[in-house]
Amino acid sequence: MELNSNVTIALKKLDNNYTIYNLNLFNLQYIDEGNISINKIKNNALEFKVCCHLCEKEHIYIYSIKEIVKKDLIVLGCEKLGIPLVVLGKKEEVEKMIYPHNYVNYKINVIL
Repeated sequence: MELNSNVTIALKKLDNNYTIYNLNLFNLQYIDEGNISINKIKNNALEFKVCCHLCEKEHIYIYSIKEIVKKDLIVLGCEKLGIPLVVLGKKEEVEKMIYPHNYVNYKINVIL
């Protein structure tokens, strides 16, 4: 069985849009954003620390590499407000969720 280690990750920015990165599971720590840190921890797991600009707290999520590879989509959100902060998974699934959101935000900004 061939392991696909590619993952797409979308991060919510201050302007309420998402930036999409296409990465490999082994270089996730190279994301150039100040509001997230990704660290490999024991037992082949990744720890995601996300600074939430909505509730101003740090949210911590731990997922095994196996879970990330198996699932089509994982949404990491603000626990207080229920708003997605990070979306990761297969490229097609992440884009299907994020592109409409960014498009609506673009239209709202054009109107304003």
